[in-house]
Amino acid sequence: FRSFGSFSALLRHRHSPYLSAGAGVRQFGSAVVSNSERDEVRSRPEGFPWRLVAATCVVRFPTLSHEKTDLEWRFEEMQAQKETERSVLSQYELERIRRTEEERQHEEEARQDEELDFEAERRRAAQQGRHEETDEIRDLEEQEALSFQSASCETEADVKDDRHSLERRLRDTLYLLVKKPRSGHAWQMPQGGHNGTESLRQTAQRELREECGSSLRVKFAGNVPCGFFGYKFPLDHTPVDETIGAKVFFFKAFYGGGQVLVNREELEDYAWVTKDEMKEYVSPAYYSAVVKFLSS
Repeated sequence: FRSFGSFSALLRHRHSPYLSAGAGVRQFGSAVVSNSERDEVRSRPEGFPWRLVAATCVVRFPTLSHEKTDLEWRFEEMQAQKETERSVLSQYELERIRRTEEERQHEEEARQDEELDFEAERRRAAQQGRHEETDEIRDLEEQEALSFQSASCETEADVKDDRHSLERRLRDTLYLLVKKPRSGHAWQMPQGGHNGTESLRQTAQRELREECGSSLRVKFAGNVPCGFFGYKFPLDHTPVDETIGAKVFFFKAFYGGGQVLVNREELEDYAWVTKDEMKEYVSPAYYSAVVKFLSS
């Protein structure tokens, strides 16, 4: 590994041998450069420049917490039991204790005086009836609370496996992928070439807006890339600027609302996928590069 001191120095060092063609996959900091299929890459002099590309990793965070494990459920029950044992008695519990004590005293008085006043007996019976009615309502409320069941976390989008929808996999983090109109390596994160007059973050913002529409609202995490991926162009690709490959710098952005409106002139499709589902869309080399900054 060779240190370039700063991000700007890395950009200036366009002909680094760490990004040259060779067998296998080479590490460049957090980068992965795939050259495993040597027969598919163009043989070019090392002096040719690389194309600078900025990509956006759009993240939709989970909207529901994950289901608790058995250990978490047992720990929660233990904590609730400890809280119940150590907590101060509620007003309802204090009232029940007071009534129990009053009833005990009344029974004691009744045993001492068998000739109770009829009116007093009637009042006590009426009061006891009110207490029993209150207890019955409390018991019904407790039964209702114990029988409560939360709604299912599986949505219609989950049943249909609609990967255009953000209403799926609500417990998981989703990432935005777009499909380019080409036969191979079509799926990727929204990206585009640097025009030389803007910062790489501005390039990522512009390309995301051009490809996915202005309706999609995101918040960029910062000005520094979160990842890098370098690759050489295949034999059937003829770049107009005589570059031998691309250096892609990823910027993380958090989903804030809106929908993806695909620019049909640049894209064919899009999908919101989890980290594991992303393997179904992108190449192993691309996945090895981006998985380092993806959350679970």
